[in-house]
Amino acid sequence: MRRPADFWKAAFFSQFLCYSLYMFFGLFVYSYQGQYTSILPSLNFANVPLQLAANAIGLVCTGLAGVLYANVGVKVFYQNVLREYFGAPTLATRRGSVIWSITMALYWALAWVVGSAVPNLNALVTLIGAACILQFTYTFPPILLLGFWVQKDAIAGDLPWQPGQPAWSNRVDTWRDLSRWKRGFRPYWYAKLGLVVLFIAALSLAGLGIYAGVQIATDAFETKSTASFSCRAPGQP
Repeated sequence: MRRPADFWKAAFFSQFLCYSLYMFFGLFVYSYQGQYTSILPSLNFANVPLQLAANAIGLVCTGLAGVLYANVGVKVFYQNVLREYFGAPTLATRRGSVIWSITMALYWALAWVVGSAVPNLNALVTLIGAACILQFTYTFPPILLLGFWVQKDAIAGDLPWQPGQPAWSNRVDTWRDLSRWKRGFRPYWYAKLGLVVLFIAALSLAGLGIYAGVQIATDAFETKSTASFSCRAPGQP
């Protein structure tokens, strides 16, 4: 990288954009629709042509995202499993392209089986999103930044390290001592306190999402509005 500083700037602004859009979407839509909010808000449009156009755009975007994720997932599987353990050839060879095509077909067949076999896919998507995907946007960033800042500020009070010294021998205290925690939290304590609050709020959001996913699945089974390997819509007799 010719300009390494561009990486963290691009990562910061990209993450900030995603975070801002998520927060605006959640606050705005939930304040108007509350419990009736769906993952695809276009389903709540009263204007049928507008809903149809929004669904068409959503279908295209979802299809493109699915193709991109499939390409990355199968490529990782091919490089780290098939080539590493089964001696598969590179993708530049004809034999490798044939194996790649077969693997991709098997991937989509497995995806169709999973999507059709799960009685209530919406509940599963909600549960996975809250338990796994949400963490990378809301939970991990503040706690990782907090840990970095605390360690950086705590190190500032240690003795200068000299070549040949044993590891950690220049420390004036350890994390078992309250003094090191105070030194780590004291500079810009208000910003670090905000990160702690954001981390706790993200955990609460994850818990609510997991509860919602479990509740959706429970209600679907109780009302028998589930469907597996069928063209019948949920709730349709």
